[in-house]
Amino acid sequence: MTEATIVCIPSPKYMELARRETAKSYTNTAIAEYDKLISFSPEYDPIKEVADHIVEKFREKEGRLIDLTIFARQPIIAVEKVEGNFTSSSYLLNPHDKKLNKADLYLPDLDIIEISGEARVKDAVKEIQKFYERHGWQTTVLDTILKDKQDIISNSERNFQEFEITNPNSLMALATEEANYNSNKLYFRQD
Repeated sequence: MTEATIVCIPSPKYMELARRETAKSYTNTAIAEYDKLISFSPEYDPIKEVADHIVEKFREKEGRLIDLTIFARQPIIAVEKVEGNFTSSSYLLNPHDKKLNKADLYLPDLDIIEISGEARVKDAVKEIQKFYERHGWQTTVLDTILKDKQDIISNSERNFQEFEITNPNSLMALATEEANYNSNKLYFRQD
């Protein structure tokens, strides 16, 4: 395996928490804990928190707007203890919440990670999968990356302005078909 797509869906545990607690838990997982799992190349590390593309109001779910944040072509040198030269793109769908987002807190909906590279991709995927499952997510691994691509303009400070991503609508369809992603129901309690 030299490429894979990991579809990550929040488990029902988030339905048990209040909205703010859900956002705190997810934000800690997606930012602080994930950054401990992944070692980015030294030149990328200082800008790893800057998204390459954000689509506000990408879609709607139960009356809430969903934002799409893309971190594209991230150069990775290790996943946990699995060293190698990998490239990863993350597509994060998060329900928009003005008050929480202002506090740098985000609600979970769907995380999709594409990873490619050398022969150790399979081992890196296992580490990412274990990470998400340890944090209460359901994961599905597909040993391919979709070929349905589209060009977008970067809104980050990286070296590329226009770049190619996997079509997010195709990724959502894949998540629905292969991982039972519910594209109509939120994965957290609305209180």
